[in-house]
Amino acid sequence: MRGAMKLLDEKHLDFQYEGEMTTDTALDAELRDRLFPGGRLEGRANVLVYANSDAAGAVRNILKSVAGGLEVGPILMGMGNRAHIVTPGVTVRGLLNTAALAGSAVASYG
Repeated sequence: MRGAMKLLDEKHLDFQYEGEMTTDTALDAELRDRLFPGGRLEGRANVLVYANSDAAGAVRNILKSVAGGLEVGPILMGMGNRAHIVTPGVTVRGLLNTAALAGSAVASYG
């Protein structure tokens, strides 16, 4: 994580990011302000990164169920091409969203 933070800091990016923390801390600004006073992230995190796919998948399913959100993806990148993954429970809208992402350039995802 320290290495990733160093790389991000060197690039002088135009978005906010913070280092390693628990999911509840990333999503709860009040908790984060108490635990990380003077941190650089404002509000609720909108991107969560996990060390492995099991942890990421579990949190994705919990957030999707609890928040009633719309799932787009997940998107796997970094293998020379993108792989768009859908689960057996994917909806028609989920398939359409994934197809739309698959047809667009990675640079347009932001």
